[in-house]
Amino acid sequence: MTLTFEELKFLILDKQRKAEINQLFHLYVKAESYGDILRIVKSEGNFKWIFKNGFREMLQYFPVEELENEGFYDREVTIRDSSTDIIILSNGTLNLTQTGNKRCKVICDAARLNIELNDNSMAEIESFERSVVLLTTNSYSYGYITARDQSQITITGNERSTIFLNGLGYSVTNADLQPESFINSVLSGDAVLNINSENYFAKQNDKSKINA
Repeated sequence: MTLTFEELKFLILDKQRKAEINQLFHLYVKAESYGDILRIVKSEGNFKWIFKNGFREMLQYFPVEELENEGFYDREVTIRDSSTDIIILSNGTLNLTQTGNKRCKVICDAARLNIELNDNSMAEIESFERSVVLLTTNSYSYGYITARDQSQITITGNERSTIFLNGLGYSVTNADLQPESFINSVLSGDAVLNINSENYFAKQNDKSKINA
């Protein structure tokens, strides 16, 4: 099945108006290209809508070139020193290396992430469904992770790196920290944190667990 741009735009508008009409709805109405729609979806406060309100099913109707121009990938991709938002879809794998002062945000939907942070770099990571995230932090780098649903997170913290973990749903995080690395965490739902170090601060809610 193929759709014209206008047909696809109407499907997206119809899906959103039946689920929620947020402050960005008027931007969808004004969108004139595939890129316009993707940039609206990526805008702040709208990431969760990609995976929770049926948008993922409509991505098949976007040209692959348009998706990748806006940072949406449905394949294995290797990126170095990104300063833009990256969205990895359910068939995708991201191999990301950050150095210097580079900052980026990564969203994954039942995908796989291999991320290495060096120097003073930072990555903000948000994982959905059964995503698998392997994060290595080195030097003075900073990783900020929101683990949702059944995400599986593995963290290797080296040197003086810092990690913040927001564990939600049934996510499971395994953290292996060197003596000067530190993790600050907030756990909710049935989230689990397994950690080999005393270098952590944790706030627990609901039925969450910490195994240290």
